[in-house]
Amino acid sequence: MRNKPAFTFIELLVVIFIYSLLLAGTVDIFIQAQRAQRKVAALEKLQDDARFLIQTITQSFQAGGLDYSCYTQGQGQLCKRDLSDDSTEGVDILAIKNFEGKTIQFKHSVDPNECGDPRSSPCVLVSDNGGESWVRGSSEGVRIDTLSFYISPRKNPFELDADNEYLSHQQPRLTVVFGGTAAIKGFKETANIFIQTTISSREYKR
Repeated sequence: MRNKPAFTFIELLVVIFIYSLLLAGTVDIFIQAQRAQRKVAALEKLQDDARFLIQTITQSFQAGGLDYSCYTQGQGQLCKRDLSDDSTEGVDILAIKNFEGKTIQFKHSVDPNECGDPRSSPCVLVSDNGGESWVRGSSEGVRIDTLSFYISPRKNPFELDADNEYLSHQQPRLTVVFGGTAAIKGFKETANIFIQTTISSREYKR
């Protein structure tokens, strides 16, 4: 009776080694695809937050205008910054008076208690009642690392001085600087976005 051919031990080791390489390659491709898919999802969430914030600010600013009284010294300093100087620094609280005359405020907060979740801090907070209460305006799991508002002119162009002259002759402009990160679930990486845009007031009537 003839002996049936069989694999030797070395041949088995070679087959197992090749199979392991193929399996490792397949797993790596799957992990890379999963990482890319989750990174896209995190980036889309960031973009949605940035788009919503900038669209809301743009619509409110163009339909109404900057609430200069919020930055005027001696009126409560709700915005924590006096714009009467010539500084070019940005502010982290934006006050806009909409077409109904109501003041809407946007604030950059680094306080996890205000943001409601350490994973979502720093965040954007929004108030429509003069800063008495705030709601988070950014998504869960999104960190707003940078949010600054650059206001021009620094003096109210619709207000008159003692000589009955306007304090400024520039059309109001607002530059928003936004930078955020979002965690990619299951990975140490983060999705990042940075946007800077300038908005001009739609009307300049005096």
